[in-house]
Amino acid sequence: MPESKRTIRRRLYIPEWILAFLATVAVGLAVHDAVLASALASRGSAPEFLFLLVPPNLMSSASRFVSLALQLALPALALFLPLVTFAAGVRLRGRHLVSRSLVAAGGGLLVLGIVADFALYRTLVARPQEAAEATAQGRTERPEEPEGTPPPARPGVEKIVFASDRRDSKWDLWIMDPDGSGQERLSKTDRMHMQPRFSPDGTRVTFTSTGEGGKHLVMLLDPVTRAEREVCEGDQSSFTGDGKGLVFRRGGKIWNRDLASGEEKLVSPRMWSKCSFPSASPDGARVALASRLLAGYNIYVVPLGGEAAEPTTLVSGKGTCDPRWSPTGRWLSYQTETHVFMIRPDGSEKYQVTIGGGVQHYATWSPDEKAMAYCQGPGPNGPWQIWRVSLEEDEDPVRLTREGSNIYPDWGRVPAAP
Repeated sequence: MPESKRTIRRRLYIPEWILAFLATVAVGLAVHDAVLASALASRGSAPEFLFLLVPPNLMSSASRFVSLALQLALPALALFLPLVTFAAGVRLRGRHLVSRSLVAAGGGLLVLGIVADFALYRTLVARPQEAAEATAQGRTERPEEPEGTPPPARPGVEKIVFASDRRDSKWDLWIMDPDGSGQERLSKTDRMHMQPRFSPDGTRVTFTSTGEGGKHLVMLLDPVTRAEREVCEGDQSSFTGDGKGLVFRRGGKIWNRDLASGEEKLVSPRMWSKCSFPSASPDGARVALASRLLAGYNIYVVPLGGEAAEPTTLVSGKGTCDPRWSPTGRWLSYQTETHVFMIRPDGSEKYQVTIGGGVQHYATWSPDEKAMAYCQGPGPNGPWQIWRVSLEEDEDPVRLTREGSNIYPDWGRVPAAP
C-alpha cells in the first residue's frame, strides 16, 4: 500500500529538524567568530587576514567607540539569532525548499565556523601554550644561527650610555664599559636628560631633554667634546641605519627627520595617535614601533618610506613595547610588563631572555649580538639598576650599576681615544 504524503513528510521532517538545528547553531557560531576575530584584530592578536574586519589604520576615536559597541552587541545577537532561526524553522517545516536551503547555508556556515575556530585556537591557545612550555624551565637557549652576514666589525671601544639620577641630579647621561667599570658623567644640567641612543658610528648620542615649559626636545651630544645641540621638539629618538636621520615621537606619531636638510616625513599610519619607541632597522628599510589600539600595546613593523606604509603586526600583549633591532637585523628585542623577549622580524621564533624577579625593561643589544644589557627594578616605577646577560652562555646575569637609579641603557662602539 503506498505511503501517504503525511507519512513521507513526517519521515523527511525528522532528519531535517536535526540538520536545521545544526544550521542555527552554525549561524550563531559564525557570528560569534566574526565578533571575536574583530576584537582580536583591533588588538593586533589575530592572523593578518583578520585585519580586514577592523583595519587598525582606521581606528580613530569614533571608530573605536563604534567597534567597541558592536563587540558588546553582537555576542547578544549571536545568542538570540539561533532561537529566532529555530522558531522560524517551526513555521517553515513543511516548505522543503526553504528548509533545505537553510540546511545548505547552515552546513556552509558550520564548515567556515570550524575553520575559524581552529585558526583562533591556534592564535589564542596553542601557540602561546607552546611558547610557555618552551620557556617554562627558565631562559630559552638561543638557537644556533645559520651561516650568514655577521654583525659589522666597526672600529672603536664598546661602551654603554645610560641615564642616571645619582648624586642629586634630576637625570643626566652617563657612560661606562660593558663590565660596569669606568663610569663617567656625560652631562650635567638642571634639565632631565633621558633615553640616550648611540649613532651607528658611535660619534653622536641622541637623547631626550626637557625644555622650557616642560616640553620634550630631541637632542644630539658629542660623547668626546660633550657639546650638545637641539634638533627639534619630540622624544624617544634613535638613529636610522645610515646615521643620517632620526626616527622619533611627536604628538603620539612617529616621524623620520633628515639631519642634513631638516625634512620630516610621517612614518606611522596617519590615523594612529598612540605610537611610541621607534627603532629603525640596520638596513634602513623598516621601523619597529609600539602602538596602543583599544587595549594594550602591540608591536608593528612599518616601512620607513612614509605615511602610506601598511603595518605588519609582530607581537601583542599587555605591556608590550620598546622594540629594538639587533645589529644585523636578524632579531628584535621587546619587553612585556615584567620580562624581555627576543623575536624574529617575521615572528617565526620567540624566546624569553630574562627570568629574574621584579621587572626587567629597556633591553639593548651588544654590538656582536652575543649579550644584552637591561634594567631591573622591584616594580614598574623602579628604582632601576642595569644588568648584563649572555645570550650564548648559561651564566647568571651580572649587575653593572649600584648608585642611584639607572635606566635606558644603549650599547654601542665609540671611536678609540687617539
